[in-house]
Amino acid sequence: MNRMNKIMLKGSLACLLIPVLTLFVVACSDYDNDLVVSGRTGVIKAQISLSFSNSNAGKSVTRQSDATVQSAQTVESFRGISGVKLIPFLTTDGNVVGTENATRNGANLVLPVASAKPTISIANTVAAASTALNSTADHAQTYADVDIQMGTNAFLFYGAATPQADGTATDNIYINHINGALAESGLTGESLSGISFSHVPIATDETGGKTTQSGDTKAAAINTYLTNIAKASGWSSSTGNLKLLYDKFLLITSGSSANIQAAVQQLYVNVYRLTDAVSQAIVTAITDVTYASAGKDSENNPTGTLTFTDAISGYPANIGLPDGAASIEWNATSSAFETQWNTTNMGSKFTVSDATDYVYPAPLYYFGNTTISTSNAKQASNYGSKSKWSDVLDLYTNGNIITTATKSVVLVNPINYAVGRLDVKVLPSTDALLDNESVSFNVSSTNTSHLFPVTGVLVGNQNQTVDWQFIPAAAGGKTIYDCDIPSGMYLQKGNTVTNHTLCFETIDDVEGTGNTDGDVYIAVEFQNNSTETISGYSTAAELTGKVYHLIPPGCKFYLIGKLDPWANTTAKYTGTETLIKKAFVRDYVTTVTLSVGSLKNAYNTLPDLRMPQLELGLSVDLSWQQGITQTIAIE
Repeated sequence: MNRMNKIMLKGSLACLLIPVLTLFVVACSDYDNDLVVSGRTGVIKAQISLSFSNSNAGKSVTRQSDATVQSAQTVESFRGISGVKLIPFLTTDGNVVGTENATRNGANLVLPVASAKPTISIANTVAAASTALNSTADHAQTYADVDIQMGTNAFLFYGAATPQADGTATDNIYINHINGALAESGLTGESLSGISFSHVPIATDETGGKTTQSGDTKAAAINTYLTNIAKASGWSSSTGNLKLLYDKFLLITSGSSANIQAAVQQLYVNVYRLTDAVSQAIVTAITDVTYASAGKDSENNPTGTLTFTDAISGYPANIGLPDGAASIEWNATSSAFETQWNTTNMGSKFTVSDATDYVYPAPLYYFGNTTISTSNAKQASNYGSKSKWSDVLDLYTNGNIITTATKSVVLVNPINYAVGRLDVKVLPSTDALLDNESVSFNVSSTNTSHLFPVTGVLVGNQNQTVDWQFIPAAAGGKTIYDCDIPSGMYLQKGNTVTNHTLCFETIDDVEGTGNTDGDVYIAVEFQNNSTETISGYSTAAELTGKVYHLIPPGCKFYLIGKLDPWANTTAKYTGTETLIKKAFVRDYVTTVTLSVGSLKNAYNTLPDLRMPQLELGLSVDLSWQQGITQTIAIE
């Protein structure tokens, strides 16, 4: 298969073939006697060489920063592969297809290195420039003394890119957001059906009930603080403006620290100068020193500003979740605010996801399924005279199964990426974006204030688990939260910064069946750095009453687009006539440009990205070109 071809689609879905880091394994026996090694019979003691092309290395699946995802087009950007698993098989007809044609042929091959996990290191890979193979086209690294079982004729290869080093980070949440996270299962077992790979949930300790999470006190403290304010003596039975303020206060649904502070600050400004008993009771609850302190001038008079204490600050970032995942609701029965951990109805056509439905992005991970070719002579010493890896493969002419005569073994198929990549670019379609109150926000290329920096990308319809080939069995219900955003990415005319997120492959979209399981919703997270409150999403009924998703200055908001794989009528899988009908495909890139026409559908709390009735305001440019590039307009 030619893995270097590129495909793109101008209009709906963008899938650009990931130029593959072509990676091969070679085994060369160091022993003429291969009958017994370390007490085991039928085992060859061999060298293992892994090779990747200079033209391919570094042109990788990308996520997070360019360095993390090897986006540089050079061999030097290759991060290496950690925790390599080479699983030997005896198959009936070539590549491993399933349990019906493949039998595991012994234990995983172990690459002999000093560390606990075998590591393919760029520093140890590029040999002296005097040899043609290592200077112009391809590069190889050789390992010695590897046990390979006789009779093997195929291998599965698994391994993750070596994590990006961070000299100061000790926080697992931070590290997982930078590198991605993946749980492996069954790689040392006998059955292919037992092998799986799973996304890692960000919030893992959801408990019964809606008011707390194990190990996190900030959510519970926010509930208590808001409940104490709502129960300020006499407020619930008040009249006039105070009653209006009370009713509005009970409508709070966005539970992040930033949104709570903005709401309480607004209430405080309305009451701190009033001297009646009810207003003073509200002020006393607001300025409880456990939760907040009131600003004072030089004469010790209140200034109307509040500063939250650490007890209720930094939530839900402290557990790795986006601000929009934190929802809260007034329970009239118990007369208390409650954090909504479980999927719940937050109004007409609006639900939120379980806290544990948010997962880290996938890491840069590799998968190979390959037959072998063998040689009855040692070949590693001959690599230096070859100018490219295909010439090395020509050295192996003695069949496709390891026998007593075998001295060298090469894996025929290249090792490819096991995950797909989403590239997102966000651009306004006009110099001024209006909200639902017709407030105008300047997003022209000349505005140096950069009103709306991108702070995260969320991707829905992800499976928790995929199989041994990284293929999902059905539509998923998890949402990736990628918050490692490149610097300089703003919702602003002329901005060309692209974010990269690694995802599991999704299922096919099936047109004409009413099945939209293959559709994927993408939410982009922005911070409101303007001085105005954005009046965002509202249902038609709420719009009449001017009930909006309000995004005060300093708070996050979300715009949502939908990937419809069926819109692709051009791009095909490499080497086939089959159209791509998946939002994400392992070893391919999906490129989207989100075009924002207004802020009228901005959410302050993230809706469940599985909902079929999300307000998107999308228009799709179906101007097809070579390849797939989708432009989605968010009105």
